[in-house]
Amino acid sequence: MKIAICQINSIIGDFEYNISLIKDATDQAKKSGCVLAVFPEMCITGYPAKDLLEKPDFIKENIKQLNRLSSKIIGISILCGYIDRSPKKTGNPLINRVALIKDGKVGARGSKRLLSGYDVCDEARYFEPFKERLIFELDGKKCGVTICKDTWSESDIADSNIDILINMSASPYSLGKPALRLNILKKLSKKYKIPAIFCNQVGGNDDLLFDGSSMVVDANGRLICLGRQFESDLLYWDTEKEYKEISDPWPPEEESVLSGLIMGTRDFLEATL
Repeated sequence: MKIAICQINSIIGDFEYNISLIKDATDQAKKSGCVLAVFPEMCITGYPAKDLLEKPDFIKENIKQLNRLSSKIIGISILCGYIDRSPKKTGNPLINRVALIKDGKVGARGSKRLLSGYDVCDEARYFEPFKERLIFELDGKKCGVTICKDTWSESDIADSNIDILINMSASPYSLGKPALRLNILKKLSKKYKIPAIFCNQVGGNDDLLFDGSSMVVDANGRLICLGRQFESDLLYWDTEKEYKEISDPWPPEEESVLSGLIMGTRDFLEATL
């Protein structure tokens, strides 16, 4: 089974642009023989959307765009992040969700369970944690999907009996963060004997930098696929192929920081001018 990990650079609130990125990457994945394309968390709206989430029309438009996108997805499945309304009468009104789109329709859905409550993202201000797992079968493989921090909850993984772990993220950059993510995935993969996919957002959005660094770790905890830092990228992973381990994957800190500053400045100017 061939899977595309689509490391895209969404712009907050630019629905038309974000949908075009998703559609273009999906088309490339389909042409390359992939059966599944994975996108970052909240890729339709861009992350972090902050107080735009308090505007009803913003939420309505993101759902409209999800349905519009789904009608164009034929011959391949995709995992797409978006925002939905909470069915609960209490708590925050929104849910950070992922949809599995297949055969022109929005199918199974999952939700983010562990929210970031610190000032960098402050998700607990807008979202309600929602215990809804997305587990699906594709080409005989049982896939379990987590959103960003949810991967830290090992009980979900242990109880799911999955063949592949897929994590969709919008994880901001800081020094040492890529290595930290890799260590988490290595630990989980070795413990549960399953490969893990990490698909991260890239780009400068608002006051945050997203480095990308999407990756695949095999069931032995070896890093076998790695996306570029601070650039859009499209990775392909075939579950039936053997891969060599990627050693010494991270550039020097000075080089990483400089690349991040250049990307952030460029993206701020391009998104606002």
